[in-house]
Amino acid sequence: MVGKEHVEARLASGALSGHRIALIAETGAGKSSAISYVLGPDAPVVAPILVPVHPLGKGAGTPDRVANEILSLLERHARGVATEAVTGTRRRVTEMRRRSRNIGLGLEWLKGERATEVGRQTETESLISLREKSEVIDQIFRGIHQDGLQPVIIFDDSDQWLAGTHVETVPGFFRGVVRWLTDFPVSVVVATHARYLEPGAERSDHSSPDLLESLDTRIEIPRVPSVEMLARILERRMACNIDDTVHSSAILPDAVTEQAIEALFDYYSQGAPLRKALQTAHIALADAVSAGAQTIEASHITAAQQA
Repeated sequence: MVGKEHVEARLASGALSGHRIALIAETGAGKSSAISYVLGPDAPVVAPILVPVHPLGKGAGTPDRVANEILSLLERHARGVATEAVTGTRRRVTEMRRRSRNIGLGLEWLKGERATEVGRQTETESLISLREKSEVIDQIFRGIHQDGLQPVIIFDDSDQWLAGTHVETVPGFFRGVVRWLTDFPVSVVVATHARYLEPGAERSDHSSPDLLESLDTRIEIPRVPSVEMLARILERRMACNIDDTVHSSAILPDAVTEQAIEALFDYYSQGAPLRKALQTAHIALADAVSAGAQTIEASHITAAQQA
């Protein structure tokens, strides 16, 4: 699409190779979608563990708090698997699944004997020191490797720190937590904003070293380069919602005029995130249907920008 090395291929290769990855893009540019596509339920030989940073609060800047969250996520899921085995019922068993539903990640790989073992290992996590917690986490990760899977710790929502209320959290996370995770046989993926690449990103005097120095692989999601490529994205979204026997490119010209796609790309080119551009297309679709129009016109896109 952009004439560069495939973002998804680099992300998959790095995750399988134990790399510490910074997936870099502006807010709403598709970081979560890329993670879901590469490391979701259909991904082979990976064991993704999504650790949301929002519930951590300022504790996201301390290894001890992150260790608690990792162990808690694993313990809750393992306990839920055990409950399912006893009752014979299938249900959503963990907060982890509810939190991760938006990007299609869960702990479905944690089952059977491995779930039983993880449940036993995590029973006393709240009563031990960071060193002891680290030993438990290390044992769990090595057990996952024995199952032929590569564990991948994922932090998907670090953009929230851009609001400026986490001045101490940002360097603590990138320099403390990420460096702490380098001691384990685990890959790390951090979805992060390009602003964190700026010198002294968390300090006004610009005197601090690179925030992402503990992340050895950097993958940037580029902006969509042309009207044609934006049309391909719209085609793909249509393909997810139409009969598989009909190619989306055969429907796009009948659903959206070229002028409408050009208007949408102009809006995107002015700095709107890709997420916002797609939301605008959805609003324009609803407006066109309400007006009884047969296609989305440029006027619908223009009106939707004000919604």
